[in-house]
Amino acid sequence: MKMTGNRNYKKQANTNATTYMRRIGKARSVPPPAGFMRRFRCSVTGTDWDRDLWGLEKWIDLFCWTVIAVSLLFFIPVTLSVLWK
Repeated sequence: MKMTGNRNYKKQANTNATTYMRRIGKARSVPPPAGFMRRFRCSVTGTDWDRDLWGLEKWIDLFCWTVIAVSLLFFIPVTLSVLWK
């Protein structure tokens, strides 16, 4: 019984690993994304969105705590009604 399929798989895996190792550090030629994705990528790479996000940290924290408080106001009565039944 010949195991040619297994041998071909190992050869293919070795070829893929070698090809991958040769391409490390080299730029790939990927076509630019179209429409929304292109604009999104340009805004992420070309602007200081992370600094803007740090400036909005206080408002984001307030929003998150508000969502937590509203969810507690909703789930506490539900939980109590389930426990008292």
